[in-house]
Amino acid sequence: MGSSRLPGKSLLPLGGMPSVLQVLRRARAIEGCRELILATTDLPEDDGLVQLCRSEGYRVHRGSSPDVLARFVGAARLVDAEIVVRITGDCPLLDPRLCGDLIQHYRTSGSDYASIDKEFGWPQGLDCEVFPKASLEDASREALSTYDREHVTPWIHRHARRPINLRGPGVSARWVLDTANDYQHLQALYSHLKAKRSLPSWSEVLEAERRCAQ
Repeated sequence: MGSSRLPGKSLLPLGGMPSVLQVLRRARAIEGCRELILATTDLPEDDGLVQLCRSEGYRVHRGSSPDVLARFVGAARLVDAEIVVRITGDCPLLDPRLCGDLIQHYRTSGSDYASIDKEFGWPQGLDCEVFPKASLEDASREALSTYDREHVTPWIHRHARRPINLRGPGVSARWVLDTANDYQHLQALYSHLKAKRSLPSWSEVLEAERRCAQ
């Protein structure tokens, strides 16, 4: 809730519900994920966010605001996770099928880190990372820089033995909720997606984007 660029963004309405619930309902639909936890801060400003998510049946872990890495470790320990799937709360058009494909690819490849990222041809806002909890624990012990602890996975990626990245279609688009302009754009996309199924795929969102541009 304490975003400097768009304060309170997690509770801004999108598609008839707060944006955080759009993210969580998509995350809950990812095949292969058995537990879902919202990892947020222990600051009073996030009390309303926690209350909302718990009232909707989601589990919550609260921890340090600046040390997001420690927050993720706490969430993973809460359910004794073997594998961690990391998504971020600013991706209200996350594609659960694509994330499920990434998990399957991770399991069959023998890799210790897999990701979907805009740098590999995906629209920004589909981001997903998969890695073992052991790597998260290693990062928590070894990562010292503020950058590594704020962004959770840079240390893991640098030390991964066999990192893989799911290759995208080479599409440039921005579907994240970070600024007021992002919010306006996402509202327009949701208005074009109203007649679609409740969890549109990334390709359906891309089609809506093209209609928005006409």
